[in-house]
Amino acid sequence: MLLFQNIHAIRNICKECLVSNLYATGSIVSDPDVQHTELEFLAEFNESTGDSYFHYFYSLQNQLADLLQMQVQLTDLNQLKNPNIKARMLQNSECLVGQALA
Repeated sequence: MLLFQNIHAIRNICKECLVSNLYATGSIVSDPDVQHTELEFLAEFNESTGDSYFHYFYSLQNQLADLLQMQVQLTDLNQLKNPNIKARMLQNSECLVGQALA
């Protein structure tokens, strides 16, 4: 899978962008063998992003797109207010970086 071939670089990008958890979601998880034109990720940022939040958000999105050579759709899980939607999104995702790997 494309993501796991680049997992070390993805983890380094997440560390640089203060990401505590990163999940792949969408068709890359449900059908990894199909050719994809866009990748979807769910991210949770450390609280220490502070006033630089937007910098880290767009830096993460752009660096992932550059690394994986395709468009990246990024959703910040901390911005979702409905816990049911958040749980449903996480149910259909795969953790690449973070606590769920421990």
